[in-house]
Amino acid sequence: MKMPFLICLLVLAIARSVHAEPNFYQPVGWALGTELPAQPQDVSEHKTAVPGGEILESRAGVQKNEEIFIVLRARFPIPLPPERLDAAYDGGKAAMQQGNPRTILNEEKIKISGYEGRRYVIESKDGLRVTDHRTVIIGNESFTFIYERPAKLVPSAAADAFFSKIARKKA
Repeated sequence: MKMPFLICLLVLAIARSVHAEPNFYQPVGWALGTELPAQPQDVSEHKTAVPGGEILESRAGVQKNEEIFIVLRARFPIPLPPERLDAAYDGGKAAMQQGNPRTILNEEKIKISGYEGRRYVIESKDGLRVTDHRTVIIGNESFTFIYERPAKLVPSAAADAFFSKIARKKA
């Protein structure tokens, strides 16, 4: 009688590990985080020396079926003055297009967790993928939340949660 019970427990444990639960992703020191559909599989950090200090770039990503979820954070040595925000967003958009030119389908100013940010919806050169970039600059940090999917698919519930749950971690 014990054996079927143990087999049921094992099957439940395997099923739970295969169907990963969403989690709020916000590493220590980050101003913002969001819900990812699973634990990040791709996590990296890179430092670049600049006059006055260094830029720390962090990245975390999850691929779920044909969808990709990425959070990027760049921490700069000094805060960006408010009068330079528009130029910073324009520079970020230019840098985003420089490495992989694509068609910008939509561009708008939006609020992200109460801060002014930017949203860019981009189509790949071949028209097969659509990427939704949402970027916000807070003091000396820049956050970019990226969701990519096949053009034929509508955004999933996980994508809606990814963007709607961008916030400061609740204590």
